[in-house]
Amino acid sequence: MSDRVLRSSLTASFLVLAACGSTPSTPDATRADAGNDGSTTVDAASLPDTGTLTCNDGYAGCTTASATDDTSMTSVTIGVVGDGTTSNYMYSATCIRIHTGTTVTLPNSTLHPLAAASCSPTDSPLISTPAATTFTFNHAGRYGYFCENHGADGGSGMAGLIIVE
Repeated sequence: MSDRVLRSSLTASFLVLAACGSTPSTPDATRADAGNDGSTTVDAASLPDTGTLTCNDGYAGCTTASATDDTSMTSVTIGVVGDGTTSNYMYSATCIRIHTGTTVTLPNSTLHPLAAASCSPTDSPLISTPAATTFTFNHAGRYGYFCENHGADGGSGMAGLIIVE
């Protein structure tokens, strides 16, 4: 995802939240923006309070009840499976439940560029470093993700949900 597209998506999200009466908060982390070299940082305190911004049950066909229970794990790796045709790629674990502090490794390549769903909280580590493949989830929430080539932001196709408790 290009820097311009990511910034436009974030700006649009902030405007929607502002229109809903959201107020700024002071999260305890900073995150890297999707700059050309990934080195630009954005102080998360400048982001609006996302409060209830989170992906709903049903994103990528996932529910809390259907998610794989990985709450006993400290790290989880999700791979890609498929028969090589563009319509049959999917993540090896589409829906998982983890505890805060768990590290998740996701595939991210030219063939499967990883993107955070717009319903994900703005403190999502998936948004923070699009070029990374390993993320630590330090806050509870429901984090959607998708492959930009084979999925869609709404959770169709090659998409998944990480439920952090």
